[in-house]
Amino acid sequence: SAAHHVSTIFGMVFFVLPVMGVAMMDYTEDKHGKFSWSLFIQTCFGQLHRAMIFGLTIIVMTILVIFPYWYWSGSDPITQVSIPHGSRDSFIENLSSGLVFFLIPWGAMLLGFSYIFRQLISRRNLFIALSIFLCFLFGTGGTTPLPKMMLGENAFNILTLDRFTFWAVVMSMPFFGFFLKSLWQSLSTNNRGFRVLNKGIRVVLILTVVAFFGFTLNISKFRPLQPDPIAVEPIKNFMERDGHNKWRYLTLGFGDQIAWISANTKAFTVDGNYHSVRRLPEMTTRAVERLENAKYLGDEGLSSLRAFLSNPEKYNLKFIFSNDKFYEPILHFSGWSYVQELENNVQLWERPDVKPLPAILPDKSIPKYQRIMWGVLPLLAAVFALLIQLLIRINREKEDELLVHSKKLINLRWFDYLWVVFIIGCFSFVLYLTWYNSRKQNTAENLLESYYHALDFKKFEDAYELLDPQTKPSKDQYLLELSLEDGILASYSKLNTLIPNIQYKSSALAEAELEIQWITSLKSYTRKITHQLVNRDGKWWLIYKPYEIKTPPDQFFSQAEIDFKQQGRRRPEANMTRMEDILDRPEILMEYANLVKRDSQFYLVGRLLNIDNTPAYVTVNAEVFNKNGTVLANAFASQEMVHVLLPKEETVFKINLGVLDNPQDFTLYLRSVVYDKDIYKFYGVQNFIANEKLVTGDFYNNGTKEVKVPLILLPRFEDRELVWVDQYYLQDGVRAQRHKSFSIPLTELSDVNLLKKGEQNRFVINGIQSGEYLKYIPVTSEEFYQAFYINGLIATE
Repeated sequence: SAAHHVSTIFGMVFFVLPVMGVAMMDYTEDKHGKFSWSLFIQTCFGQLHRAMIFGLTIIVMTILVIFPYWYWSGSDPITQVSIPHGSRDSFIENLSSGLVFFLIPWGAMLLGFSYIFRQLISRRNLFIALSIFLCFLFGTGGTTPLPKMMLGENAFNILTLDRFTFWAVVMSMPFFGFFLKSLWQSLSTNNRGFRVLNKGIRVVLILTVVAFFGFTLNISKFRPLQPDPIAVEPIKNFMERDGHNKWRYLTLGFGDQIAWISANTKAFTVDGNYHSVRRLPEMTTRAVERLENAKYLGDEGLSSLRAFLSNPEKYNLKFIFSNDKFYEPILHFSGWSYVQELENNVQLWERPDVKPLPAILPDKSIPKYQRIMWGVLPLLAAVFALLIQLLIRINREKEDELLVHSKKLINLRWFDYLWVVFIIGCFSFVLYLTWYNSRKQNTAENLLESYYHALDFKKFEDAYELLDPQTKPSKDQYLLELSLEDGILASYSKLNTLIPNIQYKSSALAEAELEIQWITSLKSYTRKITHQLVNRDGKWWLIYKPYEIKTPPDQFFSQAEIDFKQQGRRRPEANMTRMEDILDRPEILMEYANLVKRDSQFYLVGRLLNIDNTPAYVTVNAEVFNKNGTVLANAFASQEMVHVLLPKEETVFKINLGVLDNPQDFTLYLRSVVYDKDIYKFYGVQNFIANEKLVTGDFYNNGTKEVKVPLILLPRFEDRELVWVDQYYLQDGVRAQRHKSFSIPLTELSDVNLLKKGEQNRFVINGIQSGEYLKYIPVTSEEFYQAFYINGLIATE
């Protein structure tokens, strides 16, 4: 019960009641000298008081052991929405779930299914049979509608149903043991003619069981289930120095190691490994297991992660430890800055200008006696149970008869042998298919899937081996050209779907049109690519398509840069902050902002300018009110904005407010801090051509660093009023002294309505109303309508 209360509730039904039923059967037969169901029912009623005493004792003991948990959950009930789990899938539609939650748990026991099923259909095993059959049925998840109908929709969506499969396996193990013993004995013969054959069958049986066992143990070698082990010390040391534990942190790409990180640091995290104790609305209102594996949860996971990244101040979230390159784009464009790579190869990202946690945090008061109970009784109950078992075994005069033991269990039937042959045949066929499909070049489809699988998992040498030997370049040349092609798809994406359309021009030549969908942390991309395939000596090869190689105009390029360093006058003292470390906030001008509506969604769009002489990191926060002054929404500008502005640089922004009930007014809060990171701005747009539906041009990088993910923000005006901001990420990176062409389809503005123009007295900049703030600004921005604003994720050293 202390380990898992739900298991106790169901375990009483599936384990205790069948044992009690068999005991009453035996007692009925011993008492009356015969068995009938009428006598059984009569005996049960006669022993009902004992069953009630037993049940009440169990209930009292259970409540006593886990009372603190029940008390806590009763006063603070769990409201987490259902989190998807593979054990509820249809194992026919989702074969990977069937593998993990059915085939692997049953394993070699599939060989004895026929025998186990037949032995369960007997009077003495009736109650055990009902328990095993129910567990088996519930363990099939959504393969049939029966588990959902029997458990109810609420329980079906909350429970992880693999527990039932595990229980069915545990209860079936004695029968499987008898099956193996019977099968082994049936293969024992002194007949010289059959001796060799029986030995061969025994060898096959042993190899089959060992194969099931070996496959189960080594499945993670074929499909990794967890990231590589991560050293905890660098993260622990960072969070415990310089007062970093005054803020919360988040981990990305850590897998189950998130719990070990939390156990080794006193700092708080917004994520959690135990779903029931998470209370943040962004976690409980979405079907999200953990933020750290958001990329595996589709739109639900990434949208929940985006809520934390765009509004970290709400959670006092300042640091992110990323163990997965996939998240770099969403971190950068949500306003997070890359700080360093720790000794364990984990990237550290930081969000400037986040308030630390309050000195006094809200804490649920737990009575002292309950804390003592929870620390003592669970372990004491386990020790007490072990002592009882030990005493029983010491005082036992003879071995008890096994619950399922019967002489009838030794007999095998012809269909038991056929079932074993059938299972071994199916297993052999699956192994053959696995081997056949592992031959990467036996079909054109396998060749394409193998090639893009190798690219997806960065196994470039494997991809090179699939290229046509007669046309491919040297390996060094191939790897070099791959390294030249960077961007969000090349470096930050995962392959989602690959749909090939192959046209065979002859038996040895084919052309494939591929529709490939890539998933990134920012958005999904679909690309269409054409490949030429050739068949040589029974193997298909991919004809190499050389990359476009552009030569920069200058062999050596130098560039003068302005650099900044914020260091203060701190001395090596224990004080965390000194007054001389605090710099004045840069002066920011809020030019204008408008409240607009598109379809049923509301947005705030605007433009601001850094009019100071130092670089500024800018945070834009919006509060929207109804006519009664009630706050309808509180949101931050995230990806649709340039957060780091050089002196006299400006940016547009867009804030998604969601669906609101008749908003009437809004207030914008702007904060700026002096910042010395992400100040590489040596890129721009050339050949910019715009019409009503399309914008084309070239993104040009005239600096010395590579722009890995370029972003273009396009402000849209109607009657000289800003009403929309289009956002576009280029799919390819742009190396130094090179350019990439782009073509951006523009959003149709017919369904965008301007509702409210912002007033200067509703703009609060660094704690001062804009009307007052403008008194201290010597110059104002000249009104003009720039065509674009650009930003980019820069390659880090």
